[in-house]
Amino acid sequence: MSMCPTCNGMVSIHIPCPQCNTLMLDHGRISDYYAPYSPYREVDHIKMTEPALEATSSVSSCLHYISCPHCSVEGTVSIEEVEN
Repeated sequence: MSMCPTCNGMVSIHIPCPQCNTLMLDHGRISDYYAPYSPYREVDHIKMTEPALEATSSVSSCLHYISCPHCSVEGTVSIEEVEN
């Protein structure tokens, strides 16, 4: 079974904003924003049933929503999951 080291607090995201170089903020898994009960669904199930995630993510990665607190640039970053 694999897990996301960022979701589990083992690793932080340190990505500079491409526009202003401020560190981007991590807002968690992008799948949590799909529907009211998304945070409570199994992660692997979401990756297999959401078309947007299927094209951009594999079952062994976790897609996170990030944004810049200074200039409001938004984006996503794929975090490689590790075996536990």
